Amino acid sequence: MDIKQEIKEFLRSLKITENGSLLYRGERVVFTPSVLMSIAFTAAPYEKFGDTMRAVYRSSIVKYGREIAKENEHLGIRGVFEYLLKFFSTLGWGRSEITEFSGLKIIFRVYSSLYGKEVGSYLKLKGLEPQPSCPFGYAAEGVLNYFAEKEGKPLYVSQEVKCAAKGDEFCEFIIIC
Repeated sequence: MDIKQEIKEFLRSLKITENGSLLYRGERVVFTPSVLMSIAFTAAPYEKFGDTMRAVYRSSIVKYGREIAKENEHLGIRGVFEYLLKFFSTLGWGRSEITEFSGLKIIFRVYSSLYGKEVGSYLKLKGLEPQPSCPFGYAAEGVLNYFAEKEGKPLYVSQEVKCAAKGDEFCEFIIIC
């Protein structure tokens, strides 16, 4: 499909309801500046509750990744992983690229990370040390662990080794078992 067809398909998928809600393929959509989203979801809770929030986010976002894997299990482990990254990209969270995908180690990058850039700016503004802040690795960890558990294999653990919040060119995640 060429770009003009993709744009036409996108526009056909948008509907405005009588109450003013915007729907995309039947799902309600809210447009908000990225800084508000990243502050509300990540930066403000980290500022207020510190590393306690990291554990809470990790747990809930890993669980979310597992649910994505369960719903799309028919795609297989690599297919679900790619689906997840494309889904995040369509939400405007950044373009993703898988740089390694083996049984024991997965590395992927997110360029122009919504969370990284905005959270980094907010933390600097508040005089706090910028740190890795993107949730992508946790969701990917959940996808991989769904399949690992089904196959009786060791679980994966993700780590964000580069982040736009720290000034890196891209966010990079390493996930190993």
